[in-house]
Amino acid sequence: MPKPRIDSSTDSPTRTGLTRISPFGGIEKRLAAVRFLLQMAQIDLQKAKIMNTKLRFSTRLLVGILTILYSPLVFGFAAEGHRLVALIAEEHLTTKTRQKVEELLAPATMADVSSWADEERSRDRSTSTWHYIDYNIVDGRVKEGTATHGTILDAISSQSEILRSSSDRAQRERALKFLIHFLADLHQPLHCADNDDAGGNRVDVVVDGRPSRLHRAWDYNVPAHMLRTRYTSVTLEQAAHAISQRFAAQANEFQKGTPEAWSRESWQIARTVVYNFDRPTSGPVELTSTYMDQGAETIEVQFAKAGYRLAAILNSILDPPAQPAQVRSKAVGAPAEAQKDRHSATERRRPASAAGAAK
Repeated sequence: MPKPRIDSSTDSPTRTGLTRISPFGGIEKRLAAVRFLLQMAQIDLQKAKIMNTKLRFSTRLLVGILTILYSPLVFGFAAEGHRLVALIAEEHLTTKTRQKVEELLAPATMADVSSWADEERSRDRSTSTWHYIDYNIVDGRVKEGTATHGTILDAISSQSEILRSSSDRAQRERALKFLIHFLADLHQPLHCADNDDAGGNRVDVVVDGRPSRLHRAWDYNVPAHMLRTRYTSVTLEQAAHAISQRFAAQANEFQKGTPEAWSRESWQIARTVVYNFDRPTSGPVELTSTYMDQGAETIEVQFAKAGYRLAAILNSILDPPAQPAQVRSKAVGAPAEAQKDRHSATERRRPASAAGAAK
């Protein structure tokens, strides 16, 4: 059995909820927190008997409010990255696929459950190796012990079959949640590469002056840099729509191939982009602004590919084209053009305009 690889982002406090953005959430959640503090302040001040006590409490209250209002909006992009991929995919589901997805997940959405597999990993450690495959960064060979059992490719194959064939609704729902998550993981380069460093989890780096690990940087910092520099003043839904539109002309090309071929793409990116830095003789690796800019450009494409490919896989399983079984291609995803021919896109949900989104 392959030894479980611990993802540095797994135990982050921002990963425990499906929609949490920061310790205090977005501006709406911050204002709600302020209102709560003010209500508590009114109660406690009414109970206070000494002016000095009131003053001390008021000072603490003010500090609490300022902390909530002015702490940076730091996204937990391991979770938000998964939401982004799910949102892109939702735009490209056929009508029939969308109906079946909604029946299995209601009242939740694909974005809502996009990090469920990480939570399941905490409950069931036997699924921990399903999140990655260790291709050696030098020669591309699968690391010994992961070649025949338990990789992300095995999981995508098995969960696809469960979603396609099982008569157990609960098992199909579980399989759908796994697929939503694994297609995003497949496009995080360090989930498909290893340099005897647990997929970058043992590489110390410095990002924006702060210590981190290489894997965590590609889970959080690189996607955050991409959204911060390319999609400002928009919601995550609007950013997903903008990314989807930006790469629409390449959708058919993106959806060709198999999960194994896509994992090899991620491995190649790890070789040429992720590990493309000079290692110091001692101390952590400094991830420069040039490195982060290249990473942002790369991860945006990866998000687009993951979203389009997730949609293709779900469409091929839940709304397959009419054809003899023996003609079925080995490729999991049906080309985008075929999907368009079978179903109108007019019923797709579109977020509000992302004006000013792409820079």
